Amino acid sequence: MRTPYLVQRGNQFYFQLRLPADVQENFSCTHLKKSLKTTDKRQAVTKIKVLSFGIERVFFMISSGLLTTQMINKIVSEVSLSITTTFRGGAVGVYLAANKV
Repeated sequence: MRTPYLVQRGNQFYFQLRLPADVQENFSCTHLKKSLKTTDKRQAVTKIKVLSFGIERVFFMISSGLLTTQMINKIVSEVSLSITTTFRGGAVGVYLAANKV
């Protein structure tokens, strides 16, 4: 069975997702990508579940208006401090530092 957001490149597993359109306006990118720093698929699936729960919760709060603009800016700036942006084929990939989601 396929695990959402799980991508394998070589032996390494990564978390990768496209930002929802209504959330993209708050970020300077369209995708989030983070190395899970593991070659073990079971560990990767566990880490994906934790990351996706937190990220989807933040996206829901942004989309539903539960966060003020100031709160959204703080979250985005904390994430932005820990990203490295790369450009491949015109797509923007964002690599989040460990535990900064």
